[in-house]
Amino acid sequence: MTTAVSISRRNAFIEDPFLPLHCHWGQAWVTRGLIFGGLTVVTGIVGVLAGAEMARRYKKHTPKAEPLVCAGSMLLAAPCLYLAIILAQKTLLAAYVFLTLAELLLSFNWAIIADILLSVVMPSRRGTAEALQITVGHILGDAGSPYLIGLVSSVLQDAHVDTFLWRFRSLQYSFFICVFVDVLGGACFLMTALHMEKVTPLAPAIKES
Repeated sequence: MTTAVSISRRNAFIEDPFLPLHCHWGQAWVTRGLIFGGLTVVTGIVGVLAGAEMARRYKKHTPKAEPLVCAGSMLLAAPCLYLAIILAQKTLLAAYVFLTLAELLLSFNWAIIADILLSVVMPSRRGTAEALQITVGHILGDAGSPYLIGLVSSVLQDAHVDTFLWRFRSLQYSFFICVFVDVLGGACFLMTALHMEKVTPLAPAIKES
């Protein structure tokens, strides 16, 4: 989203709440990158701690607490992410607010996913399971998603006139993939909650081969 906003205002003087007046687009790129990075660090730390604590307290009432917290946070993050993408062209301040909320909610899952994995895998196989989960997560997330979004954006650009507006819109539309994946992930966690109570007691009791 930050990239899309920067491209849309390229080669122009800009004014927004986070930057000095009449700032060149290159400086804006750096400043917005720092803002985005700072938000990611803060929301990541706070989100992990808040998600783990919420799951720990809710687990006293139901064994399905962990996947339900993950599902709820992802489904709540989806509209925040959607609004951040939509509002990026109109008001950068509102876009940052909703982006912060989305990142905070998505960060709830990091510690909880590891806890879920360790609770349903036999002790001798937990290291392999954790390594596989981290590897697949990074392949589909950090490594694969930028390429996919860039590919969709390039296809959209090629289908329209090459203007700054369509450079912005092509990135904006490609980011909607994130919203779809977010909702899909929440649905998967809801399905996990249906089976969590049955699977958890069996994992430690299964005879290891």
